[in-house]
Amino acid sequence: MISLVIPVYNEEELIPRLFERVKAALEATGSDFEVIFIDDGSSDTTPQQLIKCHDSDRRFKILSL
Repeated sequence: MISLVIPVYNEEELIPRLFERVKAALEATGSDFEVIFIDDGSSDTTPQQLIKCHDSDRRFKILSL
């Protein structure tokens, strides 16, 4: 299993594109994977964007600090 940890902070515009690109790249490996986003206290809509990712694909997890 591949575990990818991605720290984010105020990245609301980046999250949807990052989600699609990371998902495609990891699915291409053929391995099981999980992605753990660590939100370091964002003050924009990053947390909501991360929740959308998780709702779309449960392999994407969120840790909010």
